[in-house]
Amino acid sequence: MSLPSCVVYCLLIHDPEWERSLNIIQQIHISLSDWYHTEQPYLIQRYLSPNNTDGGLPSPDSFLFNDARDAPTYQFQPRKRYLLRIVSMSALACTQFHIDGHVLSVVGVDGVHTHPQDTKTIDVCAGQSYDVIVTGLKNQRKSKQWIAKMLTDMMTNGPPPDDHLSVIGKADYRPRGRMLNIPWKTITPQWAPQTALNDMTLRPLDGQKILRHVQNEIRLRTNQTYYEDIGTRIGIGYEPWVEPKIPTLYTALSTGQHADDPSTYGVGVDPWVLNSNEVVQIYMENPQPWPHPMHLHGHSFQVVARGEGVWDRNEAALPLIPMKRNTVVIPALGYFVLRFRADNPGVWLFHCHIDLHLAGGMASVFVESPEKLQRQQTIPSAGAGLCFNNGQCNFGNCACGAGKISTKDAADQCNSIFNSQNMNYGALIS
Repeated sequence: MSLPSCVVYCLLIHDPEWERSLNIIQQIHISLSDWYHTEQPYLIQRYLSPNNTDGGLPSPDSFLFNDARDAPTYQFQPRKRYLLRIVSMSALACTQFHIDGHVLSVVGVDGVHTHPQDTKTIDVCAGQSYDVIVTGLKNQRKSKQWIAKMLTDMMTNGPPPDDHLSVIGKADYRPRGRMLNIPWKTITPQWAPQTALNDMTLRPLDGQKILRHVQNEIRLRTNQTYYEDIGTRIGIGYEPWVEPKIPTLYTALSTGQHADDPSTYGVGVDPWVLNSNEVVQIYMENPQPWPHPMHLHGHSFQVVARGEGVWDRNEAALPLIPMKRNTVVIPALGYFVLRFRADNPGVWLFHCHIDLHLAGGMASVFVESPEKLQRQQTIPSAGAGLCFNNGQCNFGNCACGAGKISTKDAADQCNSIFNSQNMNYGALIS
């Protein structure tokens, strides 16, 4: 979906046993988002236009905290523990979160429970979530301030003014019912942290060891290109992703043995077929001067390496128990290495969580265990009817035909950036 033009909210799936183990007295829900004064369909149209020769992204007009510019006040009691459930619903920018004088103890990322890791500041990027324990200060004589501030390192154009980049609020202490005063402007919009959490130091609570013996390596690379009379597109595989004539899931369910052949899906969705239970490695390079938050549907992956330049393929340097999550930032002029086991049959999108980059094609599709998938699911009648009502086919290969299709015919007959006029400027995919 196009997040800035949608009604969105946080969906929390509770784990009562884990939550009890944290010894908390309250959960606090926090959403972080950027805000555009122009509706997203118009932003998409401008971004995809042939006139946008450099792929520039419009910068947001302001930052929102819990969908508002007004800062809420959080009341803490000395020595009591609070669980902050923080999620970024941003379309572009990352956010830094900090509470003056307090320790943020990270106990979860993207739904993966972790061993506690203490920090002063966390960076939360588009599509990411953090579970953080905050303990009220003992013998506190003054209330404190907190800040959530939008980062500008993913903005290709100028940022909004400083006073629109952040929201600053109070962490309130009320001993004996009396509110404590806040030191005057201990935090200002110009605040910058000394350090922030390196999420590579996180360790999953389940202790899963690094997956060895990689059986399928997927090599991806950020590639932004201007195509004459088409516009700037940004891909990570053979071609930038475009919306297919038929949903890729329905192709996988309706093409029998041909579902194992990537040409069945068409180069326009950049398909990768995964065998059941194999260890998959995604090695991605990003030669761009901007980072990207990359998200995988259907799996939490191990982040076994990340850095600047290119990977040296030194297996001995990889952590024994790597960090796990489902959205990770690839650094500017850098790389990452992700691993997961293909144990969840389905059709899973791997994409940049920057809205306009997804619209511009920064995605690949992983078709996982199609033979198992066909035994587990069928095309629902409601879904088939929806395709029919939208003028889409709901059965067959990427050209809406039955049986096998060659790579050449798929390139000619299936949607791609070179022959697709189906760029809808409304809601896309999350």
